[in-house]
Amino acid sequence: MSETLSLKDVVAMGLGGTIGGGIFAALGVAIAVAGNGAILTFAIAGVVALISGYSYVQLTDNLNEDGGSYTFIEYYITNPDLAGFSGWVLILGYIGTMALYAYAFGSFLNSVVAAALSIPPLHWMHIMFSLLIIGMLLVLNLQGAGTSGTAEVLMVGFKITVLVVFGAIGVLGVMFRPELTFVPGGAFNNGFLESIIAVPLIFVSYEGFELLSYEYSVMEDGIETLRKGVFITIIGATLIYILIVVAVTGVLSPLDITTHEETVLAVLGAKLSTNAVFNDFAFGLIIFTALLSTTSAINATMFSTARLISRISRKKQLPDMYSRFNRKEVPVNSLLLLTILTSALVIVGTLTQITIFASFSFIVLFTIVNYIAYKDKKTNTNQGLLMFGIISSLSILLLFIFYLYEHDPFVILIIVLIYIAIAILELFFIERKHRLQQRSV
Repeated sequence: MSETLSLKDVVAMGLGGTIGGGIFAALGVAIAVAGNGAILTFAIAGVVALISGYSYVQLTDNLNEDGGSYTFIEYYITNPDLAGFSGWVLILGYIGTMALYAYAFGSFLNSVVAAALSIPPLHWMHIMFSLLIIGMLLVLNLQGAGTSGTAEVLMVGFKITVLVVFGAIGVLGVMFRPELTFVPGGAFNNGFLESIIAVPLIFVSYEGFELLSYEYSVMEDGIETLRKGVFITIIGATLIYILIVVAVTGVLSPLDITTHEETVLAVLGAKLSTNAVFNDFAFGLIIFTALLSTTSAINATMFSTARLISRISRKKQLPDMYSRFNRKEVPVNSLLLLTILTSALVIVGTLTQITIFASFSFIVLFTIVNYIAYKDKKTNTNQGLLMFGIISSLSILLLFIFYLYEHDPFVILIIVLIYIAIAILELFFIERKHRLQQRSV
């Protein structure tokens, strides 16, 4: 009999998955766009994530089984083309997430090497380090290695402690250092609209809570533990994010943030106090935490996504080659596909573009899940709340597209082309499968 998960275990898993590598990478992007208004950015994203979390809980309760996004899609979406496309949206979201984590790993390690060699950070070294960690974790996963639950819980506690303690030290520093001030330049120094537009940029920072529904069957008290775990995870993550934003915007100048967008948390550590020794220690500890956190997040995402691809393949929504496992029970073809696509995204994308891609996919996915929960009256959901969530998500996406059109229309083109390519491939695969079935009759 498998060991049951207590609420403490579930919250540790939820916070570990949600506060993964995303905060180390996406934070600088969000503050660069929203400025001090990033406080509102994370608050809005938290509300939208809470509504999505409510949908996940209600749908899991209705199905009364380990749910997860693909289970909902598989159960509720009867059109095979649409189900397959939605499955690919989920996979792309995780690919974007892994690329973001790898990009963040490369950024932080590159900053350490550059500082040690007294040279400026080099882009080719950054990409090399990002690809190196992807390759190393591919090799690890090909060995069929699993992660230790105890080690994961300890690492989550360590990571959250570092973020909360240094965030609190930063806030206290702003309170007691006369040269610093809270929200310098005003609450919306970059503009109110930018605070709204930045929401999709950091939505990847809320990816992770939905993974709790995969463990529903082994939770103590079932749906009540899942409900509390999801809500505590989202609210707790939001409060930690806001604490970090207040510290960063109070301690660092706008120039610091835009110049060091990729490693803004490490720069915060380097300027936390007036004591140089303490700042060096904080800088090193944050770098170590970022490397540890992003490595663990890539590994966990690669492990679970490869098996998700195999599951979708077994449901005949993807080619059969991705359903195969080797003698070590490892889905080799799925892992290779993930590695190739993730590496390609790291090579061709910038931090902002990768963040946009990952966040865009997840906000589309959460909108789909909210709509599914809204349409099925058996889930006994608050229809007004879900409609508000759907409208909010769609409004954020529209504002986001407008922002990209003004600042980086190339990203819109890439996202559209990727989604069109997926739709075409899915239609081709479904049609080919249908023809093969007809020939066999």
